[in-house]
Order: sequence, then C-alpha cells, then structure tokens
Amino acid sequence: MGPEDLQAHVCRHCGVHVFGVGYLEQIGGDYRSVNVAAMDLEPAVLDQVPIRYFDGRNNAWMETPAHTHYL
Repeated sequence: MGPEDLQAHVCRHCGVHVFGVGYLEQIGGDYRSVNVAAMDLEPAVLDQVPIRYFDGRNNAWMETPAHTHYL
C-alpha cells in the first residue's frame, strides 16, 4: 500500500477535501489527516496550529524537507 491508497473525504456541499484516511508503512501504518484550512477558525488560531512536514517526495518520511517556505 502507498500514498495512492489515501481515501480523501470531501464536503458534499463544496467539494473541499476535509480529511483523509490512509495507510503508509513508512510513517507507521494507519494515519488520519485533517485539512485545518477547511475549518471555521480565525487566521490567528490557524497560525498557532503545529505543523509537521514529511519528505515524501524523497521517500524520507521521517525527515523534514529541505525547503518548506512555500508549503
């Protein structure tokens, strides 16, 4: 199984990807992801949400990518 096994769940009203469920052995198996930008939160609150980046492009899942400023 790989990233292509992600099950993305979308809002039935607007089509935004709200959350995903998947399995990726490199990060420990089952995982859940949440699109916090789709939540009804003030920008100041979103700014406080901790973010962890994974380098899936280089198959180095436990490493942070060298460049994240554009993410």
